[in-house]
Amino acid sequence: MITDKRIRTTEQFPVASLVLRYRAAQVFGNASKCAAAIAVSRQALNQRLRSAAKWSNTHAWWCELLAMPVELIAGDDLDAVMPAVRALPVPSLDERSRLAA
Repeated sequence: MITDKRIRTTEQFPVASLVLRYRAAQVFGNASKCAAAIAVSRQALNQRLRSAAKWSNTHAWWCELLAMPVELIAGDDLDAVMPAVRALPVPSLDERSRLAA
């Protein structure tokens, strides 16, 4: 008999991954450019996105990187959150460089 000993976690923040993906594309152009800007692989970026849906320990980092309020990640209603995300101003090139550093 095979037992699966991996810890199964539920998504505590169901809209976090979608909101972060949208905002990363809004700020950096696409996920690959976002990964390059912060010097991580695309796979590592995807893992951090999935992790943000499970745990809150990286929310402040993501929000600093993407110039957005933390409250937008913690919501659970995507239809209520996305208008606020779309309304956020896109940082200038200089601000994006500062954010990525």
